[in-house]
Amino acid sequence: MREVDVSADELEPPPWTPDFAKVAETVFTGLGIDSWDVRVLLCRPDRMRDLNREFRDKDAATDVLTFDDHDDIRGGDIAICTDIVSENATSFHASPAEECLRVYVHALLHLCGYTHSGASLDSNGATHHPMFEIQERIVASLIPRDAREKERQC
Repeated sequence: MREVDVSADELEPPPWTPDFAKVAETVFTGLGIDSWDVRVLLCRPDRMRDLNREFRDKDAATDVLTFDDHDDIRGGDIAICTDIVSENATSFHASPAEECLRVYVHALLHLCGYTHSGASLDSNGATHHPMFEIQERIVASLIPRDAREKERQC
């Protein structure tokens, strides 16, 4: 099984969302995983806050949540708050497309068993951990360099 199902909760998916199936194919096959079943929910901050409260006891919205199925087929549920992704893109000097790709790749890596416990911050506030290095290599491979530079200049 190689499936990605995308739904949107009370919103139109922004035009900058990635081809979720293509990205999953790249990540999973690149990691040697042959079978997956992923469900992606695009939602607003109020829905994300409800999910974060229910499953993590955190009363705040966040950009992405990942829920692993814990079975023989890699997969699970990923919730992405498009409003927060867009806000974070501005803060991180990235395009919304790049930031959405980044959080989706991050979530897919979690579904593959990666964690970032023990991550550290440097003096510039950058996060350091092998998972983030893998994530950024994948993101860079999916966005041509000239497109990244052009988007950051806008």
